[in-house]
Amino acid sequence: MIKLHGLSVSNYSSMVKFALLEKKIDYEWVETNPFSLSKDEKILEKTTLGAVPYLEHDGKFLSETFAIFEFLEKKFPHNRLISEDPIEASRTVEVMKILELYIEHQARPFYPFVFLVRKTL
Repeated sequence: MIKLHGLSVSNYSSMVKFALLEKKIDYEWVETNPFSLSKDEKILEKTTLGAVPYLEHDGKFLSETFAIFEFLEKKFPHNRLISEDPIEASRTVEVMKILELYIEHQARPFYPFVFLVRKTL
């Protein structure tokens, strides 16, 4: 069974979760704190940059959201996420990269305030 190591508030972890759900692939979720990853040598053996999400399958590990997507498409070709038509596939990647580079990255500085800081009334 696939294990997905990630953080619930991570957009990248959520993207992989949605891909697994859409493809109807059973998986186990492992909540992983990214703030302690880079200090843990065992984690660095599993994910090159000490980042989440990373996928565990058959004793092997894979990180980076788009690499995980590519693996899922090739390993589990049912319920395709990306069209086999080259132009449609490229448009899908285009939209994903726009969301990643121009929306998600711009919002990231606000994550600590939104997700980690408690407001007192």
